[in-house]
Parts: sequence; C-alpha cells; structure tokens
Amino acid sequence: MLFRSVSVVNLADSVGGVRFTKYATDPEGHTAVQEGATFTLTDQSDSSKTYTAVSGSDGTVYFAAVPAGTYTLEETGVPSDEYEISSKTITVEVWANQITELNDSLDPIT
Repeated sequence: MLFRSVSVVNLADSVGGVRFTKYATDPEGHTAVQEGATFTLTDQSDSSKTYTAVSGSDGTVYFAAVPAGTYTLEETGVPSDEYEISSKTITVEVWANQITELNDSLDPIT
C-alpha cells in the first residue's frame, strides 16, 4: 500500500490587500472618479516583486492577495492622453488578513 502526505498552507494568514478610489481632474477642471488608471505596488525588499491593479468604473483600485510587507505605490498608466501620470509615490504597509484603505490623496486612513 502506498501512502502519500499532503501539506495544507493557509495563505490567508500571510497576505492582505490595498484598496482606494482614484480621482482625476480633467482639462476643464472637473474632478471625478477615474476608470482605467493603472497602479503598481513594488516590494521594497525585493523590487522584482510587483503587483498591478487597474481602477474600475467606480474608480476603485484593489490589490488582492498581496504578501504582507512594505511596498511603494505608484501610478503607472492613465486611460487617455488628457490625463498625466502622477509623479507621487507613497509607502504602503500591507498587513496579513487586513485590507489597507487609502483615501483619495493616497494617505493611509487612520
């Protein structure tokens, strides 16, 4: 008789997420949620580990199942030429089993 062993690892204990809403001002000066903006999270301890998310129709950007750690968040794409990519970057701490909520200025909500 052949026996095999199986190990189960609960990844939920080591990953978290980041969520915020992307707002943009158009050339006429109107501010609204923006669909189609691309953002990248880069692991500060290993820059080869990156995660990408795109804002949805309601402007929500959500990074799911990101390993706990410290990341740099930056905007890396915009939906059209009438918008500019923001040069602002922020440091984001991802905690296991938690969603880090950011406000529209990309500062952590406390």
